[in-house]
Amino acid sequence: MQNRNRSSLAMVVLPYTVAFLLLSFLQTVKISNSQSFIGINYGQVADNLPPPASTAKLLQSTSIQKVRLNGSDPAIIKALANTGIGIVIGTANGDIPGLASDPDFAKSWINKNVLPFYPASNIILITVGNGVMTSNDQNLMNKLLPAMQNVQNALNDASLGGKIKVSTVHSMGVLKQSEPPSSGSFDPSYGDLMKDLLEFNSVNGSPFAINPYPYLAYRSDTRPETLAFCLFQPNAGRMDGNTKIKYMNMFDAQVDAVYSALNSTGFKNVEIVVAETGWPFKGDDNDVGPSIENAKAYNGNLIAHLRSMVGTPLMPGKSVDTYLFALYDEDLKPGPGSELSFGLFKTDLTMVYDFGLPTSSQAQFEIFMKMYQENRQQDRTKREHLYARIEELSCDLAALEVQQGVDGSVNRGLGGNPQMINRLEGLFDNLEFRYTCMKNKRCSWWVRTGFRLFFGGLAFFIAVAFPFLPSLAALIRGIALPLTLAYPCFMWISIKKPHQKGHGVMWCLNLGLGCLGMVLSVLLVVAAVWNLATKGLHANFFHPE
Repeated sequence: MQNRNRSSLAMVVLPYTVAFLLLSFLQTVKISNSQSFIGINYGQVADNLPPPASTAKLLQSTSIQKVRLNGSDPAIIKALANTGIGIVIGTANGDIPGLASDPDFAKSWINKNVLPFYPASNIILITVGNGVMTSNDQNLMNKLLPAMQNVQNALNDASLGGKIKVSTVHSMGVLKQSEPPSSGSFDPSYGDLMKDLLEFNSVNGSPFAINPYPYLAYRSDTRPETLAFCLFQPNAGRMDGNTKIKYMNMFDAQVDAVYSALNSTGFKNVEIVVAETGWPFKGDDNDVGPSIENAKAYNGNLIAHLRSMVGTPLMPGKSVDTYLFALYDEDLKPGPGSELSFGLFKTDLTMVYDFGLPTSSQAQFEIFMKMYQENRQQDRTKREHLYARIEELSCDLAALEVQQGVDGSVNRGLGGNPQMINRLEGLFDNLEFRYTCMKNKRCSWWVRTGFRLFFGGLAFFIAVAFPFLPSLAALIRGIALPLTLAYPCFMWISIKKPHQKGHGVMWCLNLGLGCLGMVLSVLLVVAAVWNLATKGLHANFFHPE
C-alpha cells in the first residue's frame, strides 16, 4: 500500500516536473531587443516636449538604436551620450551658402556641434540640408555639393572622416519615374548635379538618404486596394512587367525604384537609407488616410517587415536602415492637421498607439517612478495615470528579473510576454508592488527572493507535495495543464500576431505545444472524471508507521 501511494505521488509530480523543465528550457531562447536598422526622427518644432534626459531614457527603453535630428541641439546630443544610440545631426538649408563658400565656417560648425560631444555621443552621420534638390532654388542646389565637401574636409581635419559620414536628404520627388520599380530614374533636369552628389556618396562611403512616404502615394490614389498595398495588408500585389516581380507593398516598391535609379546612373553600390517614413494618426476633416488604425497598421507592419530581414525584391536578405517619423508630435509645425500628427509617443512618454516596437520595462519603470515623485503635489489624474503605469511595469519587472540574461537581454519563455504569465501570481505581484510604492524604489534582490521562495514554496506544497486527495490529482492536473503549458503559447501567438506571409519556427512551436497542452488537458480531465465516477473519492492522509 505504501509503495502504491509513493508510485501515485510520483505520477502526480512527474508531469509537473516535465512541464516545468520544458518551459524552463524554452525560456532560455533569447529574443534580442536591439534592431540596429530601426531609427526615429526627433523633431523639435514644438513647445511641449519632455526634457532631453527623459527622452534619452525613453529611447533606451525601446529597441530603437538610431535617432535623426533635423538640427544639432546640444542638449539632446549631450543627453544621448553613453547610450550607444547612433545620432544623425543636420545643418539647416540656410547654412548651406556659408558652408559652401567658407571652409572655416564648416570647421567652426564641426568644432561647435561635433567635437564637444563625440565619441561619448555616437554621432554617425551629418546631413547637409533637407530636400534641397526639389526646392527649386537653383543657387542652393549649386552650393549643396561644395557645402558637403567642406563639411567632409572639416571632419577629415579632425581625424573623423572615416567615422562620421556626410550626406543630404532627398524627397521622392528627385525621381522622374518610379513605376514600375525597375524603371526608377532620376529627373534628368538635374543634369550633372545629381551625378556629382552620388559620386561624393560613393567616394566617401556615405548613404543616399531618401524620404519614401506610401501615405503620400495613397493620397493621390485613394482606392481601397491602394490603401492595402500601402499598409502591408493582404492585396493582389503589383507586377513589374520588366522583372516579372510582384510587389506586395508600396514601401518595397519605392525603395527599389530608388535602387533602380542609382543602378541606372552607375551607383548601385551606394547604400540607401530611409531618412523619414511614417503615417499620421489623425488629420483635418478633408484629409484622406489619417487614422489610428492606418498609422498602427503602417508602422507596425513596417517594423515587422524590417525585423524579418527579408529585404526588398531587388535588395533581398537585409533591411534598409529606416528612421520612423516621428518620435513626438510637433505642435508648432505649419500645415494641415495631419502634418502635426505623426508622433509615436505622447509628451508624457506613453505610446500614442502600440506600433509593435519592443520596450525595456526597466527604463520605463525608472522614467515613470521619477515622474510620479515629481508630480506628487500636482494633478491627481496625472498621478493616478502614472501610478497605474508603475504598477504594470513593477509586475513586468518581477517577471523579467528572473529571466535576465548575462548580457542584459531578456530571455522570454517561448518568446512570450512574461508580464501576462506573471499576472497569475496576483498575491506575489501585489506584495512586490506595495513594497515598491512604499519605499519609492524597486524591491531589492533579497526581498524579491523572499517573496518568491514564500509564494513558490507555498504553491508547490499545496498543489503537489500534499497529496491528501490523490484521486483528485489527475483532475487538478488536467485543469492546470492549460495554464502551465497551453496558455503561455497561445498568449505569445496572440501578442505577436505575425504580419509577414508564412509563419516562423517559434510560431509553429508555440501553436504545436499549445494544442498539445489542450489535448492532454481534455484527455486528463475526461479520464479523471471517469475514474471518480467509477471508483469514487478517496482521502489519503499521512500515517506514521
